[in-house]
Amino acid sequence: MKRPKFPIIKDWPTKGVNFIDIMPLFSDVKIANDLFNELDNIIDKIIETENHCKKDNVYILAIDGRGLLTGMMASDVQGLPLLAFRDVKKIPQPSAVVSFNNEYSKKRSFSVDEPSLPKGDFSVIIVDDIVATGNTLNAAKAWAKKMSQGAGRSVRVLGSVSLIHLTNLGYKDKELKAIWKMKE
Repeated sequence: MKRPKFPIIKDWPTKGVNFIDIMPLFSDVKIANDLFNELDNIIDKIIETENHCKKDNVYILAIDGRGLLTGMMASDVQGLPLLAFRDVKKIPQPSAVVSFNNEYSKKRSFSVDEPSLPKGDFSVIIVDDIVATGNTLNAAKAWAKKMSQGAGRSVRVLGSVSLIHLTNLGYKDKELKAIWKMKE
């Protein structure tokens, strides 16, 4: 899929950060539909490879912010349920909590609302809008691992998908499937 030109806002939200504004993608119906189709294809391949084409107990784990929009798109096109990996300040009943530093060197704590979790074992495909340093994506993987330790259930990560992977910020993950790879 051909990459559109993204508006880049320098020094936002903090000095030294170049913010990539993906929101115009969603206002262009053709590009949004192409994204839906591309996400659908990538997730189909992950499920085919990692879960032998079975969608039973597979959830989209969408990362807070614009990743929730991307995750909702993936959930809709795949017909899979959505779990939101969010800041614990936004969750009334958090499950396992994972703390990490985000790409702005700000300490964050994320989790999934306990009542939204299925009973028993399940698998997730992690979906985000942009993977920069990979810290939030790694936190989502750590959450799945933590949920599998002593919680009476197993959470398996089948794969991860993003719209954009900023390849020059040091995050390397051969399992990450990105629609576009680019430099900040």
